[in-house]
Amino acid sequence: MTPLDLTKGRPRPPKAELDGLIFFPRTIDKARSLLPGGNKGDYNVAPGISENFLKHFGLEPDAFIEAVKNAATEADVVAWFRAHTDASKKASWNEAILARVLNDDNRERIGTRHPIAKTLPNQTPVVEVLEADDRECLGEALAVKA
Repeated sequence: MTPLDLTKGRPRPPKAELDGLIFFPRTIDKARSLLPGGNKGDYNVAPGISENFLKHFGLEPDAFIEAVKNAATEADVVAWFRAHTDASKKASWNEAILARVLNDDNRERIGTRHPIAKTLPNQTPVVEVLEADDRECLGEALAVKA
């Protein structure tokens, strides 16, 4: 796959789905930013939700990044992912990521990485915090194309 420069555009939105999985396209975009010629800017595969996504499926970030590096297309990444994960974990991932909300217990931690979280009300879904952070940091018009 081709590298991405995430200083010029943001990864796909947190709620974007691929192969029935929320956060999968965003994680691919972040991995592409780590390829030679890419630029991750302020984004990370690890630590963070992308790392949680991969670990939920028993994958190490380095192995996933290598799979993205070796893939010619996004379909190749999906095929690799399917071959190395248990599909029965998809629903539990989607439920878990959508259930994560901003609250008094995590506001400071999330706000350190995503300052906009400090301005959002409790019970804001974390995926919406990330979307707001993307808009704040890079502007709505700078979404990366797949």
